[in-house]
This record gives sequence, C-alpha cells and structure tokens, in this order.
Amino acid sequence: MPKIIVTQEMIDKTKMADEGFHLVEVKSCEEKVNSKKDGTNYFFSMQIISEGSNQNRYVGNIASSKALGLGLLPLYAAIMGVSMDAIEAAEIDTDAMIGKKCIVEIEHEIYEGKPQARCKNFLPATTNGVSFVE
Repeated sequence: MPKIIVTQEMIDKTKMADEGFHLVEVKSCEEKVNSKKDGTNYFFSMQIISEGSNQNRYVGNIASSKALGLGLLPLYAAIMGVSMDAIEAAEIDTDAMIGKKCIVEIEHEIYEGKPQARCKNFLPATTNGVSFVE
C-alpha cells in the first residue's frame, strides 16, 4: 500500500491565515481562464506569509477585470513600494513580481458557504524608510 508523507510545512500551507496585516512574499502570478463561469481571463497570485504565527500559510488573490490586469495593480504598486497614484502606463512583467514582498491585509469572508481568507489591501513592505521586512 502506498504511503503519503505529510510534513508540517504541508499542514501549515493548508491552514487559513488569520485576519490582519501580514508580510508576504509573492510565489506566483499567472493568467488563468475561469472555466466554471464565463470563460473570462483573470490573474491569480499566490503569496506565502513570511513571518509570525501564520508563517508559511498561503494566501491567494484573484484579480479579474474587463481590462485584464487592472485588478493586479494594487499588488504591483505595493511590491514596487509606490502609491496607486504613482503608477504610470507600462507593461508589467508578472515574473518580475515573484520573490517580492509586501504587506497584505487579510479579512475572512464566506464564499459558496465556506470561509475564505481574502486579500483586501496591499501595502508596501517599506514605508517612509521604515522597513517591515526583517
């Protein structure tokens, strides 16, 4: 009979992150197609919490918009350390976002009857010269 090895890291990744502000690192950001609903494209980014009691828990973020990528701008602004007002027209290389850090505010919501951790706000990991990154 095959055996599955379950590590503490695997367990931590499956736990829902607590509400509040967390330092995260972007692990992936890719374009996907919504096959369950209307077939529209969206961006899905996966962040891992970098420190604290929620360390190693994953938080996903769906950024969908009629103007594809528009919903990705708050995350992009936060990891670049700029305000949304400072963003200029440019092509965003989502691969360049991988490994970058920012602060994410997480709130719990009920989606299709199940509790979910949702990214509500993205903030730079460094503000006014004060770094939140260890």
